[in-house]
Amino acid sequence: MRDQLRQMLLARSMRFGEFVLSSGATSNYYIDVRKTSLHPVGLKLISKLFYEMVKNEDVTAVGGLTLGADPWSPASCSMPPK
Repeated sequence: MRDQLRQMLLARSMRFGEFVLSSGATSNYYIDVRKTSLHPVGLKLISKLFYEMVKNEDVTAVGGLTLGADPWSPASCSMPPK
């Protein structure tokens, strides 16, 4: 699962070139994880992997910055208990 997500991130989200970041700095690569996390397969992979990371923890809430965490927060919480 982790390798499948890695491949999807490389194919959909990783870009090389000249980019001006929001800070004004420049970079020769840009990773737009939204291209993967907003895709149905990418969302499923991210959610399952995140759930696997926290399932044995005493987690009472899941969240993050809006847009970036919007898709995977509820999807991670909807993983069925084993």
